[in-house]
Amino acid sequence: VGVWVCLRTFDQHTAIGLIALMLVPLLVWNVIVARGLRFPLALQGTAIISILAVAYFVDEPLLLRTVPPLIGLSFTLNFFISLVRGRPLVESFARMQKPELSPQEVTYCRRATWYWVAVLASNTMMVTAAIFLNQTWQWLVAAAPASYFLIGFAFVSEYVYRKHRFREFDMGKPWDRMLHRLMGGAR
Repeated sequence: VGVWVCLRTFDQHTAIGLIALMLVPLLVWNVIVARGLRFPLALQGTAIISILAVAYFVDEPLLLRTVPPLIGLSFTLNFFISLVRGRPLVESFARMQKPELSPQEVTYCRRATWYWVAVLASNTMMVTAAIFLNQTWQWLVAAAPASYFLIGFAFVSEYVYRKHRFREFDMGKPWDRMLHRLMGGAR
């Protein structure tokens, strides 16, 4: 939304400066606080700053629309690379809450990581196609609400399936209590 407001309100050079003022501190902060993800975040931040710099000098607003697809591509690649090298990301996330996973849970985590590669790749393709829409507001809808809806729907779907599959509910969470009732309790 900030990008859209800047592009609609200011000339391109001023808009790019304001966008950089919004993004650069956020990117720097993320690189500082992210322990295991410093390199991917630094790479992602460098790509975004490079796009802003090129857009500033080339005078092409279309370049600014490439930021969401690059972010999506970086997430997709991070999930994919985790499947090829080392532990799948979903397994790493799962072990943050439950250090000891059963063999079935480890297998599920690998498959869930593939699921997220597919979801993130689909989202990246959608926001990439949106770059070429005629109106800035159309791009904004595809890059923000539609994209967030897709990711949110995918997350909720995977969460409900995981609860159904493993029947592990955190009764301190109201949504888990509701799912526990709907799914007929634990095994």
